[in-house]
Amino acid sequence: MVLAAGNDLTLTAAQVGAGKSLALQAGRDINSVAAVDSSANDRSTVTKSNSLATSSYDESVRGTQLGAGDTIVMQAGRDLTLASTAVASQTGGIAVAAGHDIKLLSTQEQHDAVVDQQTRKKTALSGKTVTTHDETHDSLAITSSLSGEKISVAAGNDLLSQGTQIVGTGDVVLAAGNNLTLETAQSTHSEAHDKKTVKTGLFGSRPCPPPDHIHCKASPALSVCWNCQFSLPYVLVSGSFRPCVHAVLPPSSCLPMSCFVRVWRTRSTCAIHWSS
Repeated sequence: MVLAAGNDLTLTAAQVGAGKSLALQAGRDINSVAAVDSSANDRSTVTKSNSLATSSYDESVRGTQLGAGDTIVMQAGRDLTLASTAVASQTGGIAVAAGHDIKLLSTQEQHDAVVDQQTRKKTALSGKTVTTHDETHDSLAITSSLSGEKISVAAGNDLLSQGTQIVGTGDVVLAAGNNLTLETAQSTHSEAHDKKTVKTGLFGSRPCPPPDHIHCKASPALSVCWNCQFSLPYVLVSGSFRPCVHAVLPPSSCLPMSCFVRVWRTRSTCAIHWSS
């Protein structure tokens, strides 16, 4: 099978196979490039206690595949570029030649995922909101490959191989009239995670006070009032409610066994009384 062009020969995600020999010829350039398919997905769900938003982006690189039962020859008068291209001969050799530059390149394949979640929990006296953010990013290098018996790659000027897999059961020859560069193809991974917790209400995020600060054995007993309308803590002093600057009511788990809590409701307030 022969593919010939007087000027340029371009292959994009092509599938070319020959039972015997395969030849690609161009008066100027031979370019074999990959097609990149992509898909994006965004989802979100919201309930009373939970919000979840996910987004993903995925690419799929489809490179050209050239196969033959016998010899494969590729010859360009000027430049020859193979990006994410697989060239395989079952029983013969592979000969790649260009009058100027040869580039054996990789193509990057991107994968991204982002998850944002918020959970909310409320009780009569407090609330807790947990917000998390998780994201991952992967960039995968999809390289080219040459496999056969004897393999020859010859460039009149520069030859660049970027992570190309070259496997020959016989001799493998890479030649360049000027620069010969062999470099690795880079695949990268990155991720980021964040978590934020916010506590609100009477207890907030304050730690439990030590027992000697609870005053539950004081005489007369300390009374704390919670204003239901404005959500502000007040303390009962000499028969009148005054704003409480520092929270004195700990979570119930912090109360000593000798203390008990008595709750009553007035016209505009919910009062909590500590007593020993």
